[in-house]
Amino acid sequence: MSAPSSSSPESSNASPSSCRRSATTCGCSHPAPGRPGRDPAARGPGRLQHHAREDQPRNPEVVNQIAFEIIGHDVTVSIAAEGGQLQLNAFEPIIAHCLFQSLAHLRAGCATLTERCVRGIEANRDQLRRQVNESIGIVTGLTPVIGYGQATAVAQEALLTGRRVHDVALERGLLTATQLEQLLDPDTLTRPRVLPVAVDEPPSP
Repeated sequence: MSAPSSSSPESSNASPSSCRRSATTCGCSHPAPGRPGRDPAARGPGRLQHHAREDQPRNPEVVNQIAFEIIGHDVTVSIAAEGGQLQLNAFEPIIAHCLFQSLAHLRAGCATLTERCVRGIEANRDQLRRQVNESIGIVTGLTPVIGYGQATAVAQEALLTGRRVHDVALERGLLTATQLEQLLDPDTLTRPRVLPVAVDEPPSP
């Protein structure tokens, strides 16, 4: 029986095992088992870019594995340093090997993570601002002004009703709208500073 020709569609394309998704799903040029290869250009560029998109979650996993390796190297260096006698340490080669390999892999991992994952990430400012405003944790910013007991009651009501801390505190008449905006401002919560909020001055009706 003669060997199959090297020009067959199955041998001219990459093996299906080279992709984690089937040709039907990912649109790569390799054929699914038992199906002839098709022109990748016919699918358009969008379906051929899933590999690039999948690189983003893979790159942090690469850095994780580098960290695991460095932890192991650190243990090796510790044991090798402990095993030396006086000024003579016969285990310096393994110490140097672990140190240099850790530095090289960490440098490469940081460069890869920066280029293929971190660079180009943009914060969704509107979504983040909405999440902060709807968070119950920001009630801690009111504690120095209204006291722990009142802040706890506001947090409990906000949790039960699904309302914002700002709205609950305002409805209870604990602070004015201006005071709440000052105290619950994200910039204030992350960079605390003295605010012109009178603690003993009741809010105006």
